[in-house]
Amino acid sequence: NSLDDDVVEDETTAVASSSSWFYLGTGDIIVLAGAASWSMYIFRVSSLSQYHPEVSLQAFKTIYLACMYTTWFICSAAIRYATTDDNDKWASVLDLWRGYNDWKAWLILFYSAAGPGTIADILQQGGQKYVSASEANVILCGEPVFTALLSRFVLHEIASKMEYLGGSLIILAAILASI
Repeated sequence: NSLDDDVVEDETTAVASSSSWFYLGTGDIIVLAGAASWSMYIFRVSSLSQYHPEVSLQAFKTIYLACMYTTWFICSAAIRYATTDDNDKWASVLDLWRGYNDWKAWLILFYSAAGPGTIADILQQGGQKYVSASEANVILCGEPVFTALLSRFVLHEIASKMEYLGGSLIILAAILASI
């Protein structure tokens, strides 16, 4: 198998050529856009954390996002309800989240919000009082390294040589930014 066989042309944008070892797929581009958005968030939090307590910032962010997600859900539900046959209107709305009646799904959702989500945000916002936004951004780039380590021990995934190289570069960048 060559690399050309593994690349789906509809979902991949070649950077150098279709036979290049380096290409950006649709998912890569979306993740890069997310990383750019996350960087903008970090710079904004850095300026706000000097004037506001961490818990207040986290509470405001959580309430704001809850309102945004609720609005999104209501709009999605209204569109589903309006565009579905008369017999299945509510079933199509409930289909937006199939796990709505599963207590395990709710438990996972609340754990994600209260556990890693809240604790990580409060620690990040508190730390950004003491380090610059650019240094915080480089240090937070270590998240994939921690994810790879957890996936190795919990899910028994094995990283590729390129992933080890990338992780090493992230750690080196964090060390250099901290000096």
